[in-house]
Amino acid sequence: MTTRRMPEDPSTACEDLKFFEKRLTEVITYMGPTCTRWRITIVVFAVIIGVTGSKYFANERVDQLQMTITDLLFTTHLDFTLCFIVALLLFGVLGVHRRIVAPTIVARRCRDALSPFSLSCDHNGKLIVKPAVRPPAP
Repeated sequence: MTTRRMPEDPSTACEDLKFFEKRLTEVITYMGPTCTRWRITIVVFAVIIGVTGSKYFANERVDQLQMTITDLLFTTHLDFTLCFIVALLLFGVLGVHRRIVAPTIVARRCRDALSPFSLSCDHNGKLIVKPAVRPPAP
């Protein structure tokens, strides 16, 4: 059985934890503006798709089925078709949904990695020291 050795100087361990916390906070903060831009992009495309989609369903010729689908999509509702295709590309090819939640994923993985050391972190990357779990005395 191997035992973990603590560093000889406790101030070194404290400095390491402070540096780790600072770096984790920097990483999560750096992701913030990118996530905000992607969120705004998704909201804009959702609004455009909603508005153009409502025009699509409000069209009287759709109810009467007087036009073919290709004629309807590519001539009268080209704006809806293009926005829908771009939205599919954003989610399918670029994986925007993963980029939006990236800081949350980083914080969760750090929590999982820090838990054996009685540490955790909040969603901003600040370290939280938990009370050490000690085995019960026999």
